[in-house]
Amino acid sequence: MFKFNGTGTHFWLSEGMPTKLLLWDSASSAFALEGRTFGETDTGKQWFDQFIVLENNNVVLNVTVDNGKMMVWREGSSHPRETLDLLDFDLGGLKMKFNSARSLKSVDGKTLFLNVRFRSSLPAAARGLFSELAGLRPQTAATVAMLKNPHAELLQAPNCVCPPPSLPPPSPLAPSKSPQVPSSPPPSQNTKAPKAPKAPKGTETATALLAVQPEDSWDDEAYE
Repeated sequence: MFKFNGTGTHFWLSEGMPTKLLLWDSASSAFALEGRTFGETDTGKQWFDQFIVLENNNVVLNVTVDNGKMMVWREGSSHPRETLDLLDFDLGGLKMKFNSARSLKSVDGKTLFLNVRFRSSLPAAARGLFSELAGLRPQTAATVAMLKNPHAELLQAPNCVCPPPSLPPPSPLAPSKSPQVPSSPPPSQNTKAPKAPKAPKGTETATALLAVQPEDSWDDEAYE
C-alpha cells in the first residue's frame, strides 16, 4: 500500500524482481528507489522484501529481508552488512526511513516485510510509480494496471455455470383408503372455538443474520 496524506492505495508489482518506484535528480546526480515484492496467492497480498537506492546507476543502499531479519548494506560502511530494525537515510535532498515489521494478515501471521517512509516532501520533479500515486504526475497505463490485484479472480468464489440437476420423478404410491373419522356432535351455540396457542416470544419470525466484518484498518506502523 502507498499512503499519502492519509489516503491509502493498494498496488501490486511483478514479484521477485526489482521495480523502479521513484526517480529524482539533483544538480549533479540522478537517483532511483527500487523495490522487490513477494506475495501469497492464498490471501492475494504482497509485501516488500528489498529496497535498493541508486545514485548514477550505482547501488548505494541495499535493504533486504534475510533469515527473518532486516539486513542493510551501505556504500562506504565499515560493516559489510548490518542487522537493523530501523534506518534513516538521506540522499539527493530526499529523507527516507526504512523499517521492518511483521504482517498479521499473512497466512502464518508472522511474515516479515519492509516499509519505506519519506520524512520530507517528494521532489516536485520526481518521476515513477510513487510520484503518480502521490498525484505529482498523471497516472500512466502501466500504473493503472498495477492497481489491479492479479490474484483477484482466484480469490473469488467460483460461479455455477451449469443448470442444477433435475429432480427424479416421484415414485408411485399404492392407493390407500382414507381412514374413517367419527363424526362429532355439532357444537352448541354457546361453545366458542378454542384459540390457537401463541408462539413463544421472539420466535414469531425467523431471520437469517449476516455477519458483517469491518473493513481492514490501516496500521500506521505497517503499511501493507
